[in-house]
Amino acid sequence: MKPTLCCMFHKEPIKFKIYTKKRLFELSLEERIKKIDETIRHNVQSLQRAIDYCYENGIESYRVGSDLISHYDTVKDIVDLEPYFELFREVDTKGINLSMHPGQYCIINSPKENVVENSLKDLHYHKLIADCLGFKELNIHVGGVYGDKASAIQRFIDTVNKNPWLKDYLTIENDELSFCADDCLYIANEVGIPFTFDLHHERCYWLNEGIVPDVYNIFERSSQTWSNRDHIRIHISSPKDGYTTPSKSRPHSDYITESDIVKLQSDKTIYVDVEAKHKEVAVKQFKEHLSLI
Repeated sequence: MKPTLCCMFHKEPIKFKIYTKKRLFELSLEERIKKIDETIRHNVQSLQRAIDYCYENGIESYRVGSDLISHYDTVKDIVDLEPYFELFREVDTKGINLSMHPGQYCIINSPKENVVENSLKDLHYHKLIADCLGFKELNIHVGGVYGDKASAIQRFIDTVNKNPWLKDYLTIENDELSFCADDCLYIANEVGIPFTFDLHHERCYWLNEGIVPDVYNIFERSSQTWSNRDHIRIHISSPKDGYTTPSKSRPHSDYITESDIVKLQSDKTIYVDVEAKHKEVAVKQFKEHLSLI
């Protein structure tokens, strides 16, 4: 099991910049172009520094942030982005395993066509970044239930089947309130994409029923969905204020609680995304805890 550093840093002076759409359009066209240029170039440099940090500190996996090009769909109509994509292609990934996790507004199972359309645009942007950096792993949640879980699941399946390029890039993750591991395993097997098992989410999901999920069994089944990949990915986090209710247990703690860690085994490399507020410091502590199990 090898920990993944997720996007940002807690103590290291490695920062990524963003701009809001509102702020961008308060600027003149010349200032707008300058702001976009400076921000993207800064983020390319920060991405290289982040990867260098991982390489130098024995962290073999890194989750790339989504805001390398903030508001891509708007910006692409203001500047030619190809020179910036070339800069991303020049990033030395040093053999570090990379992935991305599009945000909460990427909802491909929405009953609203415009939401699905915008989600696909967002995924296309992530695909462009992934292609530049040489990986194919975009992890998303199923989305909303919208009062009919079976229909919501079917819409996810239908969207993927209508956009077959997604099958080369998507992985699907369980959440705390709506879609458990069994739901995601069903979808993953239906469309042929990997299931990223989130231990914390599954523990939260079953709190109201007083059920403790069998993480070893779920991991074994999730591993089978990664048959076409050279690795397996899972997520781990701990609740900020302990396990109480699904909703209240959602916020992440600064570190991973030692009792939340399980040692899983596979013939493939298992990358563990450490979703903790203290980022690289939490990754270091996780490695120390894991060595003691």
